[in-house]
Order: sequence, then C-alpha cells, then structure tokens
Amino acid sequence: MTTQKFGAMRLPHPYVMPGLSNYSVKASKIVETFRGFYPITPEPIQGCSLISELVFEKEYHELVLRNRKRELVFPRQVGMFLLFLSGISFAVAGAHYSRDHATAMHGKGKCLNVLETKYPKDDYNNLTLALRVFSILYPKCSLSSLPRGWDNTHQRICEPQHRLRESVKTVSSL
Repeated sequence: MTTQKFGAMRLPHPYVMPGLSNYSVKASKIVETFRGFYPITPEPIQGCSLISELVFEKEYHELVLRNRKRELVFPRQVGMFLLFLSGISFAVAGAHYSRDHATAMHGKGKCLNVLETKYPKDDYNNLTLALRVFSILYPKCSLSSLPRGWDNTHQRICEPQHRLRESVKTVSSL
C-alpha cells in the first residue's frame, strides 16, 4: 500500500483504498476538505459530525435543532450512526445532537435498514459515501457490524419494507 507522510501520521494514498470498491472522487474531495479543517484527525465526536456536515452539506447548528424535517433527520441519524461505529455509546451520541439514547438507537436501525435494502437510492449513496470517508479517516474503527455487500450498489440484499401490509384474511366465527 502506498502512503504519504502527513505530519506524524501516515495516511493512505488518496487513490488507493484497500477493502472497499468504488472509491469515489467525491470521497477524496471530502477527505481533502476535512484535512483543511483538521490537519490531524480529531476525536471521533468532532470528526463524525464534520463528516455528516460535509456529505449532506448541512451545518451542525441545523442538525441540532428540534425539528423533524426529512432533510435534517437523516444526516443527524448518520452522524449518530458514525459515532456508534467509532465505539461511542448511544447516550453520548444522542447527547451530541441534543437527543436521547433511544433516538440514537433508532438512527442506527434506520441506517442499517437503508444499507440492507439500498432504498431510497439518494440516502443509500450519501450513507455509503459517509462510511467510505469514515473508514479512511478512522481506519482503526471496524465496519464489521455492517451487512455483507453494503458497498455493492448492484446487489440488492433484501426487498424494501412496504408501509402497507397485505390484508390478513380472518376466518369469521360461526
């Protein structure tokens, strides 16, 4: 693996990333922007929130607001999910975004559901981009809890869950 020296750390070359296919140009641009903010990789609490800000192009103060707009909820859930992957508890991850631990647990489930079903497509693409950037910046954090094939866009793991269930036929009592 080719590396380049950056301060006291050795970083992977921007065009080589072992273990993940489809390393995109957008991920390298986000990593370069991240390096502009922090020359040395910060603690995961600051880094994960900055990753979700850069991927979804939302400010941190917008993600902390008390609202349920879809364009703010999913980036917040991704931020909490990245904090969970870095080994931070649900309580701390939720508190970083002014939420409780149950909201962080729900965000983890939502992100895993998007990774499994690969639906909706724009959320899936943004989430995989955030995970790729996260794996570059924090190589010691494991992505082994993710479903197999999460980064293969052409393979669907399971069908998306439909909101309307099929009507259940009941036998009437005589």
